[in-house]
Amino acid sequence: MPTSPTTTVINLSPLTRIEGHLDIELIVEDGVVAEAFSGGTMFRGFEKILRGRDPLDATHLTQRICGVCPIAHGMASAKTLEVAFGIAPLENGRILRNLILGANFLQSHILHFYHLALLDYADTAGHPVLDQSPWQPSLWSPDKLTGSAADPFLTNYVQALTIRRKSHLMGAIFGGKLPCSPVFVPSGCTETVTQKG
Repeated sequence: MPTSPTTTVINLSPLTRIEGHLDIELIVEDGVVAEAFSGGTMFRGFEKILRGRDPLDATHLTQRICGVCPIAHGMASAKTLEVAFGIAPLENGRILRNLILGANFLQSHILHFYHLALLDYADTAGHPVLDQSPWQPSLWSPDKLTGSAADPFLTNYVQALTIRRKSHLMGAIFGGKLPCSPVFVPSGCTETVTQKG
């Protein structure tokens, strides 16, 4: 006679490494994930904030949704306004927006992988920089990378701070400032980039 499966409900809310606003619930049957559910648990209300305002405010206000990925929100607003106005971005503006987005994309991915998540998966004990405050004490798990397996990641952790800073600087140069760039407008950007000799 078959036995009924052992069912466990696991609630992983909030997942702080994903902005802290994502709710994940898993249904595990006999050690296997049978169903998974996710949902955003933080209402930010930008739809209400934008109601009744000048449409051009959207590119500035929506960037405040997230301090890590504001550029994607600014780009989405600018593209939405272009569709609404029936216009296309100028080539120079399209390139400039993509440079700003690319710089923000780089710094955001470095931030997520190295500075928010890595130390959950690698043991920093014995590393000359990370074996001190503010990185210590850290939670230990037998599943963490240790020793020579962890060394390249931990060395890159420190180097990633410099690369992330350079990526952020690139976005600020092309975007006027970061994290929220004031240059996005329907049809491109507020400035025209030219080559100087």
